Amino acid sequence: QNEFHQHKTSFAVYTDDSYRLTDQLTLRAGLRFTHDEAKLTGFLSQEIGTDGVVIANLIPGDPADLSATTGRSFTTNNVSPKIGIDYKTSVGNLLYATYSRGYRGGSFNGQAYFLPEELSTTRSETVSAYEIGSKNTLFDRRLELNGAIFYYDYRNQQFIDVDPNTGAQPLVNLPLSRIYGAELEIAARPLSVLRIS
Repeated sequence: QNEFHQHKTSFAVYTDDSYRLTDQLTLRAGLRFTHDEAKLTGFLSQEIGTDGVVIANLIPGDPADLSATTGRSFTTNNVSPKIGIDYKTSVGNLLYATYSRGYRGGSFNGQAYFLPEELSTTRSETVSAYEIGSKNTLFDRRLELNGAIFYYDYRNQQFIDVDPNTGAQPLVNLPLSRIYGAELEIAARPLSVLRIS
């Protein structure tokens, strides 16, 4: 069994703005500041016998004090920007391109049970997201055709790892990971009462 107390405080301020450069061209921009504080206290993992008696202190792993506890903490500040441009064609379709940065605060591994190294703390995770796409209506709005291509560049993505030698499952940061993708959405309205997507 394990037990712990966790307290997190997070606040953010942001702005999300747009500026029409011309009747067809709009510039979009945003900025977000996030502050995170987190404390993990009283973490204890014990091995319990079938009779309900404590056999061992697994985390923090104190062989003498079966009720010994441990803790972790972190503080993080992050600034994340967003910028994009929209172009509306003469027939009302939309072409767009965006760049944004996403942020995920650090974490504690509440699934730690067996080994002290499982009680890990991760750094914050960020993703730089690039997307180009279009949103189109055709044939007097009877057909919607939307498509996009995107690329996500992660830094310090958070994952549960498994050590093949010990079986430990710490929460870790992957230094770099990437996602490439595309999506296509089609919706047709052949009748006023029927929509196929």
